[in-house]
Amino acid sequence: MLFLSGYLSQKHRSHPAARIGALFSFGMAIYLLMPLILRHTDNPVLIGIPLFATFSNSFLFWMFCRSIFSERAPIRWIHYSLWGASQLISYMVFFRLPESLFQWGSQVSEFEFIRKLLPHGLYLGFILAGIVSSQKDARADLVSSRIQLRRAFLAVVAFYGVLISVTEILLQGQHASPAIDVIHYSILLVLTGLFFREIKNHPELFSDSGVKAETFEPSPLQKELKHQMEVGKVYRQEGLTIVLLAERLRTQEYLLRRCINQELGFRNFNDFLNHYRIQEACTRLKAEPGLPILNLSLELGYRSLAPFNRAFKEKTGATPTQFRLE
Repeated sequence: MLFLSGYLSQKHRSHPAARIGALFSFGMAIYLLMPLILRHTDNPVLIGIPLFATFSNSFLFWMFCRSIFSERAPIRWIHYSLWGASQLISYMVFFRLPESLFQWGSQVSEFEFIRKLLPHGLYLGFILAGIVSSQKDARADLVSSRIQLRRAFLAVVAFYGVLISVTEILLQGQHASPAIDVIHYSILLVLTGLFFREIKNHPELFSDSGVKAETFEPSPLQKELKHQMEVGKVYRQEGLTIVLLAERLRTQEYLLRRCINQELGFRNFNDFLNHYRIQEACTRLKAEPGLPILNLSLELGYRSLAPFNRAFKEKTGATPTQFRLE
């Protein structure tokens, strides 16, 4: 895990997902060392520092999934708030603070169960949020290696994370048997090796743009695609998906994904559509000053005004109204 952390922080340190992944890998290494640390010291300060990393792991897992599987997923104040709350609760539970809460007479056993369950419930929530993030916008993804990684997260990594949280809830603070530890470390070693091979073989996972191969002559599929987009204005179709577009072009979906990603440089199908939609919107906002913005958004294929405004500001840095007045 420490090797993976060092690799990510050195090889891909400019990408947010790599930085978060490095922190997560480091935190997992500390998590594996915690039984050894607890066995050799009871100093709250010496214990508290590695606990900080350990308690952050499930949150970092969620943030890593958001960063690597989405083109734009900034960490907002609500995320920091959730992380801070989970840290506070975890420290209170681990160090039994304040002590008065743990002296309730007949209610001690019930409270003990709740206090042990609560932080693990938060960790499990972060892991489930990571699973959801790994599958969000999966159908619009154009990066083949990232599509494969989504499936791996759903089938293996997520299962492992849920398994660990459930196991710790059942153990309720008791030490696991040596056999369980061996199984745990073996699974983690295999998963780490597989993930390292994946990111080493597919550096485009930590890129903000498509592969875009150097070609002198556009492929026949690219020519037909551009004709449909620029002349046929097919992007105006509401609810257009890559499956529907592939059917219109009479080609295989995977070939169209590869064309848009590797020949045109887009990593997400929605970004590809927005490129044409916002380009036309900019032209018509200036040329047709009396055209209502809502009507324009519907004509361009958006279901409502909100996603149009969001996409327009993301592309131009201004709202449609501000752009029209400039």
